[in-house]
Amino acid sequence: MTPVVPFLPRKIGKKWAADIQDLATESVIMAPDAEFGAMYLMEISRGCSRGCRFCAAGYLCRPVRFRRREYLQGAIARGMAKGKKIGLIGTAVSDHPQLIEICRDILAAGGQIGAASLRLDMLSLDLVALLKQGGIKTPALAPEAGSQRLRDLIRKGISEADITEAAMKLLQGGFEQLRLYFLVGLPTETAADIEAVIELIWRLARITTTTAGPVEKRFQRLTVSINQFIPKAGTPFQWHPLEDIQTIRKKIQSIAGAFRGRGNIRIVAEPAKSNYLQALFARGDRRMGRFLLALHNLEGNWMRARKEAALDPDFFVYRLRGATEILPWDFIATGVPKTLLRKEFEAAQPMAANKIY
Repeated sequence: MTPVVPFLPRKIGKKWAADIQDLATESVIMAPDAEFGAMYLMEISRGCSRGCRFCAAGYLCRPVRFRRREYLQGAIARGMAKGKKIGLIGTAVSDHPQLIEICRDILAAGGQIGAASLRLDMLSLDLVALLKQGGIKTPALAPEAGSQRLRDLIRKGISEADITEAAMKLLQGGFEQLRLYFLVGLPTETAADIEAVIELIWRLARITTTTAGPVEKRFQRLTVSINQFIPKAGTPFQWHPLEDIQTIRKKIQSIAGAFRGRGNIRIVAEPAKSNYLQALFARGDRRMGRFLLALHNLEGNWMRARKEAALDPDFFVYRLRGATEILPWDFIATGVPKTLLRKEFEAAQPMAANKIY
């Protein structure tokens, strides 16, 4: 891989700010009909030290950096002036060492709090109480996988006990609804792993607490978001192919079927074609430009665009990449060596990996 213009560098280095305190990364254009139209978003962290093997942001946004509490006061005031809920965003929001104090600052200003899924092993009773006071109706937890084997393989770093304890804390804090995030189609996933997802959902649906009074409490509603694992550039799983979408459909149907008729458990999933497109855009090379132009000119006619561009999208989506293959994004120096990513990839393989890879 060589530059098309001789004086350009062979590697394009990622630009990153060592100090993000003065970077007021927050909402600028307010659109009431947008996905987060009711929130004033402010970034409180970048990067993550957890190292989950599937997570692009966890690798591409390294190193972990936190914006200190005193630098966030202006953003809180600006959000409050617009009458918005303050949405906390970042790769590792729940790892912020001043998260409790930041939430208290928002509440003291008369505001409400919005937050994405939080690390369930970082969920304290104090934080749960602040989230409840801040107006959050449905907190989100992300076990990602049902079995401990698969959680260890993706390096999630949480146990079954962590999941149960986090759910119990939310019940004790007065939450009646819970959203769960799971991935299907992860490397080495088996039927037993899918069954483990079903079993974990059942356990969380049945969990009860009596600490709030003489009457047992349980979640009145569980919303379970099932997302297909999509291998992303710059992660240890970048060499993996996407699992066939027909197989994924069957897995999602298996999970959804286990809870059919249970009105308090809702299973939601992205359309399989959307997952295929995400993988195609995430893993394609410069030839994808020709395909996208043809797709546009042909008003979305997929089969004709494939023929006109003389390109088979399955080549990018369903093909296992070799260890020595030059990847389309290798010219970008992200700060994380490819050798480290490969080491993590190999550490996650089953015993038969040497015969396959």
